[in-house]
Amino acid sequence: MTAFEQLQQKLHEIFQLDKRELDFGIYRIMNLKADEIAHFIDKDLLSQVKTELAGYAAQENKDIQAELNQALETAKNLGVDPETSPKVVELRKKLATAGSATSAEIEIYSHLYNFFKRYYCEGDFISQRRYKDGVYALPYEGEEVKLYWANADQYYIKSGENFTNYTFKVGPHTIRFEVVNATTEQNNNKETKERRFNLVAENPVRIENGVYIVSFSYLPDPENRKQNEINAIIGQTLLNNPILTPCKALLAAIPAKSKINVLAKHLNTFTEKNTSDYFIHKNLGKFLRQEMDFYIKNEIMHLDDIEAETAPKVESYLAKVKVFRKIADKIITFLASLEDFQKKLWLKKKFVLETNYCITLDRVPEKLYAEIATNEAQRKEWVKLFAIDEIGQDTTHTGYSEPLTVEFLKENPFLVLDTAFFSAEFKYELLACIDDLDKNCNGLLIHSENFQALNLLQEKYREKVQCIYIDPPFNTGNDFYYKDSYQNSSWLSLMYDRIKKSTTFLTKAGNYFLHLDENANCFGKMLLGKVFNTGEIKEIIYNTNSTKDEENDLFGYKSFGNNFVLKHQTIFHIQFPESFFRKLWKPNRNTTTLPIGWLDLISESKHYQAKSISDFNFYVEMWSNGALIKKQIIIDEKIFPISDLWNDIFSFTQSEMRVSESFSFLASQKPENLMRRIIQSTLLPEELILDFFAGSGTTLSVAHKLNRRWLGVEMGRYFETTYIDFEKNEEKVGLLGRLKYTLKGDKRITFNEMVRRPHLSKDINWNGGGFFKYIRLESYEDTLDNLVFTDRTQNQADLLQDPTLKQEYMLNYMLNLETKDSLLNIANFNQPFDYQMRITRNGETKTVPVDLVETFNYLIGLQVESVLKIDNILRLEGRTRTGEKTLVLWRDTTKTDYEALNKWFQEHYDSTKTYDWDVIYVNGDNNLENVRTDKETWKVRSLEKEFLKRMFATQEA
Repeated sequence: MTAFEQLQQKLHEIFQLDKRELDFGIYRIMNLKADEIAHFIDKDLLSQVKTELAGYAAQENKDIQAELNQALETAKNLGVDPETSPKVVELRKKLATAGSATSAEIEIYSHLYNFFKRYYCEGDFISQRRYKDGVYALPYEGEEVKLYWANADQYYIKSGENFTNYTFKVGPHTIRFEVVNATTEQNNNKETKERRFNLVAENPVRIENGVYIVSFSYLPDPENRKQNEINAIIGQTLLNNPILTPCKALLAAIPAKSKINVLAKHLNTFTEKNTSDYFIHKNLGKFLRQEMDFYIKNEIMHLDDIEAETAPKVESYLAKVKVFRKIADKIITFLASLEDFQKKLWLKKKFVLETNYCITLDRVPEKLYAEIATNEAQRKEWVKLFAIDEIGQDTTHTGYSEPLTVEFLKENPFLVLDTAFFSAEFKYELLACIDDLDKNCNGLLIHSENFQALNLLQEKYREKVQCIYIDPPFNTGNDFYYKDSYQNSSWLSLMYDRIKKSTTFLTKAGNYFLHLDENANCFGKMLLGKVFNTGEIKEIIYNTNSTKDEENDLFGYKSFGNNFVLKHQTIFHIQFPESFFRKLWKPNRNTTTLPIGWLDLISESKHYQAKSISDFNFYVEMWSNGALIKKQIIIDEKIFPISDLWNDIFSFTQSEMRVSESFSFLASQKPENLMRRIIQSTLLPEELILDFFAGSGTTLSVAHKLNRRWLGVEMGRYFETTYIDFEKNEEKVGLLGRLKYTLKGDKRITFNEMVRRPHLSKDINWNGGGFFKYIRLESYEDTLDNLVFTDRTQNQADLLQDPTLKQEYMLNYMLNLETKDSLLNIANFNQPFDYQMRITRNGETKTVPVDLVETFNYLIGLQVESVLKIDNILRLEGRTRTGEKTLVLWRDTTKTDYEALNKWFQEHYDSTKTYDWDVIYVNGDNNLENVRTDKETWKVRSLEKEFLKRMFATQEA
């Protein structure tokens, strides 16, 4: 392979032109322009090396020849034999050894290949700042201690569930790829052989609930083969597997315009999604240009040796440097435009795809009960979750019936209604009956990758959150996806940007908790120190094996390992100078007679400076007559302040906890009393807590029971009301289901023969009630999958005939200009309730509606006070985070034109001038009477312009 071909192949790999069979994400976008990009690289860009070098070589020869002619003439004039003249001899030798374009061209191709090869690794540019062989340069800014990792200047984007679950359909058949065996790097020791996907040795294919399950391992390959080689073997093995016979023909079919069969396409997609594209560089152009300077000084110019070189050699170096820099800079510009485009898509605020509410019936107007009673989908969920079909009739109670009766609903006020089972009209009618909607909503649950959720919510909740608690992946290697050889740096990149973005949510009196174990706590503490410039990092040691009998756990499954028994995790607590904190106390749990169950005592100081127990009043929080009250406790025994060693919160290792509290759907589930302690020490009732690694939902459930408002983010499949645990092939309660149980009262739960009796609900006399909102967001993958290139105008096509303009367009503008309408199509705002996009879930691609209304509320940070739909116009009233009194009007402009809008406004408001709105947003063109609010802005504003501006406004982590 020639140097040119080697470089050409590497650039095709970097620009992902060698994976045309992949039809997802950025690969699909690049494939649409593959021929044009390949032609530009091969014919237009790399050919410039020859052109540039030819000019330098020709000029060099011309200059030497001119100097030689002058020397010959001088020798003749002096009567000296020219061929004996030292000057002539030197110049003839110089001319003979002058650089040829061909050799220099090969050298430039080799340098370009080596430069880009050293940083590119399976879809990502790894920021290894090489100074020379074996020596790296780190960006040091005078810190006393520096925390740095290989991907510190990149966004971690591996946010999907493809690693453990990849589903696709062929005809009527559903096939799921699952990883059941994977190794992880231990103690940061890199595997000598790279991990590869392969079929498990025994029973790789099985059928469960009508789904074909294909089980994979992800282990180092003894033969160190490429993944595509293994995929070819896997494909043939699966096609020969008798279990897959019913779908063999469909899997073996080769679609039109494809060179591989359907099974091979999905195998390649599955393995590629999980081995590449883990990161997006925050500033790839700047990084590569810095590295290019290093490379030139150390690999081309050889600065260490340049003093010994002759002037002609130095000139040769400079010529090659100029050509290398010119071509490399253009490649960098092209790469940076692609990476910046992906960064733009990553940082874009994501659409809300679905908005629904869960609300107990005691908060629903009785005028809606008749419609609720006849809703079959809602009735079936109540039977499944709450076993209402077991409620019998007697002389004082109405029994279960089909359909349900209004009387039955009245007698069961804590049944949880989910608006997902009802029409949009019903939802709007329900919301219209709730005053000060957002203020009275107890919580918000978001189904989304957490970076994207934080990105969308930041305007509304900036400096509104009193406490943040997160229990993230512990960096075990099995709990998140990481790039081979970069486990720790992948984890640090995952955590850094999300923690940093979440800090803007905290109030000045806020507290931050980060819960980790021994796999990551050393990194976690340093990471918090890097993110928080102020604040004190305290450590809480949580005994994960705590029982009533301190020695009982010595006979557990951990007892016989060849090591000290692991019994703790670490909770880092960030306190700031103004952080709110309440002192908690506890009795001796084994001997106490205080009527507090497993609760802590909350103290209130009687004096400015309390110095003894008698200087405090003590109470516990309990529910009484529908309100959370302070129940004072008289202390007649010895009590102790809660320290930073928590060995009195009983864990799931003892049977009482497993029976009373465990949902058995996440190994990382935390005891409710753990969260109760954190919440009561740092939040007052109705204050807000955020958990953006919500997991099993303990934080959210406990906050709700304690009358604290909550925000929760989770992306796993267990987000749903119920979900299928494929490993155990059984249905389990999901996060949404747990919160529905919480609203129902959370006293006794029976589901699939699992009985749960939460201890906290009993201790605080929680009986149920309340409501929360849950939303689902567009994912980064959805954004990529909805990109469409628009056809170029004739004017654009004509301009691109000019080579200079074409190069500028390809390098800097093509991706942004030709895809902008697929990111946000303002024209479709004329019918905002019909806006749609394509999403892929569980192997199925479908078109779903986009909730532009809810998306805009978060973009402008609107605290919604009322929602009302009147005469085809949806009206929202509220205030922004900065206090602006805001009116938002949404309409289908094909049904409500200028005149109809003006008439509607006159009927409901005096005028835009006299009514005391600070700002009014209206979609579509309108001629509402307007007025300037100050020198810069108008009261009535274009909703579309504001939407566009805020959706793409970036605040990088």
